[in-house]
Amino acid sequence: MTGLSKFLVLGGFVGAAVLVGCGADRIVGFPDATHRVDVGVGDLVDITLRAGALGSYAVPPSIAGPAVVFQEVTDPDKFPAPGGAAQRFRFRAVASGTAVVTFTPAQPGPSVVDTIIVR
Repeated sequence: MTGLSKFLVLGGFVGAAVLVGCGADRIVGFPDATHRVDVGVGDLVDITLRAGALGSYAVPPSIAGPAVVFQEVTDPDKFPAPGGAAQRFRFRAVASGTAVVTFTPAQPGPSVVDTIIVR
């Protein structure tokens, strides 16, 4: 893997953040490289990605499993960041179970895969 490839892979993972809660008042980060978060039925899950050189991620993302539904994608930045534009993907937890969400970049590059466990 070249230095640039390693940078792009790490950039995709480092750029992932999660905001969870009906009132968006609880921030949950991925504790390690598993990219897994636990939420309750009815919660909103916001996943913000910064694609950098990859441009953006495809909308809607791929969702395997019925536990969450895609709501919308927005731009959370008031001002463009030097690392590229961010995309905030919002999901609603609708049923107990597991959903695996795959974000595919618009340009060739690594996908970001997150797992949402709904209790």
